Amino acid sequence: MCFYYSINTKKPDDIVKSGLISRDKLINIPKKLVVNGFERPCLPVISSNCVGEVEYFQWGLIPKSVNGKENADSFAKQYNTLNAKSETAVKSKTFGNAINNQRCLVLASGFFEWQHVNKQRIPYYITLSSENLFAFAGIWDCWSDEQGQQHFTYTILTTQANELMSRIHNTKKRMPIILPTDQLSIWLSTQINKNNLNSYLRELASPELKAHTIKPFLSDHQQIANDDILASYDYENGATQKNSNNTQLTIGF
Repeated sequence: MCFYYSINTKKPDDIVKSGLISRDKLINIPKKLVVNGFERPCLPVISSNCVGEVEYFQWGLIPKSVNGKENADSFAKQYNTLNAKSETAVKSKTFGNAINNQRCLVLASGFFEWQHVNKQRIPYYITLSSENLFAFAGIWDCWSDEQGQQHFTYTILTTQANELMSRIHNTKKRMPIILPTDQLSIWLSTQINKNNLNSYLRELASPELKAHTIKPFLSDHQQIANDDILASYDYENGATQKNSNNTQLTIGF
């Protein structure tokens, strides 16, 4: 599962090296400390429809079969499509066409997940070990309103958790699919072998990620505007740390 993530383009080297988009277009993306999927925000993606450009699609896929704003709003309230389970997406009426024909890269610098310890939910912030900008494997679709205007939406594909994420997301044991740099262009390619999609729908290896505990933030919206929200927090001693390696509940490999 992945319902919250962050965007910071200060280290875009991996995405730039893929050749899909220039550094200049990436650095103009606004910094987002916390993106809340349940607010259905419009966020930066690189789609198979427009490689080389940053587009802003709404998070929470609404399929083309839904017509009109009232029906789209009803669909969004009835179904949580912020994520799509990769193991079943191909056979899904909602996601099947999109995963075969309409894929995208969802740009992010980190994401949030919660660990259950007794009755406590402890939030973690997870990034690449390099802290570089990366891309979730996404799929997109669009619906049309009464005026014929198209509205583009996307979802993030998930898979079984790796060892690191199994210890953090220790209830559902799922994680978003983060694509390695050498697979970014392939994921967007219209020439991708549809019978070989599963080879790209895998969990990123644990050593590629690092994670640290942070203060609870969902109950205090004012903290979302505070840079300290991403700072490491020691739950045993009740203190914020500058270095995540000094945090009691840091998990890494």
